[in-house]
Amino acid sequence: MALLSTKCNPRSVLIVAEYGILNGGERSFLSVAAKLIRFGWTLTALLPPESEFDSALQSLGIETLPLTKLDADGNRLSQDAMRDQIRQQIESTSPVLVHCNSLSTSRWCGPVCRELGIPSLGYLRDIIKLSRKAIADINELDIIIAVSNATRDFHVDHGMNPEKIEVIHNGVDSDQFFPRSLNNDSLTVKSKYIRHELNISLESPLLLFVGQIGRRKGVDILLDAFETISLQFPPCHLLIVGERNSQKQEAVEYEQSLLARSDVPPSADRVHWLGRRNDVADLMRESDLLIHPARQEPLGRVLLEATASGLPMVTTRVGGSLEILKPLEEFELVVDVDKSSVASRVIKLLDSPNERDLISQRLRRMAISRFSVARCANEIHQRYCLLAKNNGRLD
Repeated sequence: MALLSTKCNPRSVLIVAEYGILNGGERSFLSVAAKLIRFGWTLTALLPPESEFDSALQSLGIETLPLTKLDADGNRLSQDAMRDQIRQQIESTSPVLVHCNSLSTSRWCGPVCRELGIPSLGYLRDIIKLSRKAIADINELDIIIAVSNATRDFHVDHGMNPEKIEVIHNGVDSDQFFPRSLNNDSLTVKSKYIRHELNISLESPLLLFVGQIGRRKGVDILLDAFETISLQFPPCHLLIVGERNSQKQEAVEYEQSLLARSDVPPSADRVHWLGRRNDVADLMRESDLLIHPARQEPLGRVLLEATASGLPMVTTRVGGSLEILKPLEEFELVVDVDKSSVASRVIKLLDSPNERDLISQRLRRMAISRFSVARCANEIHQRYCLLAKNNGRLD
């Protein structure tokens, strides 16, 4: 085992990130990054250059280094080539530990960190079946963080080392995501902007979906349910925020079929494809309900954001969603993965404004008590300290 030089900053951390776009995993790290810096950690990030995530990290004063995933011909680099890049950057920067921000980076880094004798921590943000080799690679890490008990249990059942996996629920910034009632001055300025943009009347209920456009997020179930909902509430409108990330042909065809469906009655002119937006917090304050009919969800960041926003929601009984909403079980916000269950609960909530108000208050309190950024950052900080101390680099 090649041990790195101990002549390093005892609080330096190398973050290895797979993606440059700002999806849930990237936003989750950004939510805690500033607090980790205030704890005294010096963060350096290895990630795709000239990207949204790159710019966001630099705005926090975090040094970024380029991680190249494609060769000169545009082909994806091999796993060995990715590991060579990571090895070189670890040897160059001599961090006290490596933080892998996704499943793939955990796999790339596991064997490299073990070889170099560098403490390592990796994140599991997905519930997908892995090969035995992938599991073995991730098991090389010192600490594996799962974003939910559902995520942990799934991977343990498939061979991951249960002694290394811990659960840390993500945190959400309750200063960015808050109910409209907490900021009435801002509300008077911004509450009607999306309705004005889309020519939607003030009396029309606004339903919101936020997520990647793909089968796992259940966008087809969303449109099926909306057809039923719109028959009961003809004035309602559906805002769909997100884009398709996969370039696979089946994903392209799936999106095309959804777009075609939304062009015909009863969805025509009532389903609004907004694409990628940077104003999700404002859209949540203006919406009446969030619908999240996922087929798979390790721990939906959008559910946490809706919780902090006091936005009532209907989601499905998969992955970590029930872990978030279990304290509000009496309101039946978590339903089966089918269009009828989703539509039925949405209709009942639209018919019950007083119940929605009560749910909103309970959600907000729960976000602050259970899913604060401070709590999440502190738990990560504690793991950093443990790894650094175990390696003899932190008093």
